[in-house]
Amino acid sequence: MEMPNGKLRTIGTFVAGGLIGAGIAILFAPQSGKRTRRELRHMGRKALHKSEALGMDLRNSFHNLVDDVSSRFKDGVARG
Repeated sequence: MEMPNGKLRTIGTFVAGGLIGAGIAILFAPQSGKRTRRELRHMGRKALHKSEALGMDLRNSFHNLVDDVSSRFKDGVARG
């Protein structure tokens, strides 16, 4: 599944904005500091996992693109 860079950037921006908004909401929530820190750690872990998954998707898309271009180039060279 290939996605143009613009779409990946939009998805990444949307995810980052959501995480930042959630972090701000937690900081201003009326709860204990201990609970807030625990929730921030949890959100940080979730953000890390999401960014790793996004990076893996980007890497796979890049590899697919390279494979596609390589095979088209080889076909062009073979045809002559």
